[in-house]
Amino acid sequence: MGGTPSDSVRGVLGNPRRFLFSLWPLRSIAYLITSIILGVAAIPLTVLLLVFAPVWGILLGWIERRRVRLAGLSEVPSAHLPLTHRDWRVWVRVRLNEPTHLA
Repeated sequence: MGGTPSDSVRGVLGNPRRFLFSLWPLRSIAYLITSIILGVAAIPLTVLLLVFAPVWGILLGWIERRRVRLAGLSEVPSAHLPLTHRDWRVWVRVRLNEPTHLA
């Protein structure tokens, strides 16, 4: 941070009436409201992330096994059991309960 104060600091330290009738109070309220909205929106997103963390891990593992080819390496084999069933509920149940091991 430099030695010169920002516009908001100068506004607060300067003439109070000029500050009150400027855009700074409205900007501050808008900042506060958007912070509250983002904070409230982050709660369900955080819960979803935590609940579905194992599934996210499986998805990221699948992506990373393919990305290693970008580095010129051969694809890493999946440690998951092969599944022939197409029902997503069965897939999730098996993936969350299977012991993983490299074949």
